[in-house]
Amino acid sequence: MAFKGLDWTELAVKWGITVSNRNDDEILCDLDKRISYSVSLNEVLESNVIDDARKFLSSLTKNEMYKQPLFQGLLAIEDDLTFIKYFRVLLPHMWV
Repeated sequence: MAFKGLDWTELAVKWGITVSNRNDDEILCDLDKRISYSVSLNEVLESNVIDDARKFLSSLTKNEMYKQPLFQGLLAIEDDLTFIKYFRVLLPHMWV
């Protein structure tokens, strides 16, 4: 699945999280759980989740609204644990 960079529901669909007939808070809660299950305190348990998050953010930053230093800087973080830590915090704000 190629991300279009529209909003975080694309990640939900990719990860098999139901989006129909659910409010944003419910979907975001499930996304947060999925991300939290992919890492421990000091290691990545599921690198595919990190890869998907990076691909999604990369597509999102092609949108003029997200060509901002904050999101560009987040995308530039090489350490996966650091990246996903801040990605989780900013995810609710990633929609067009």
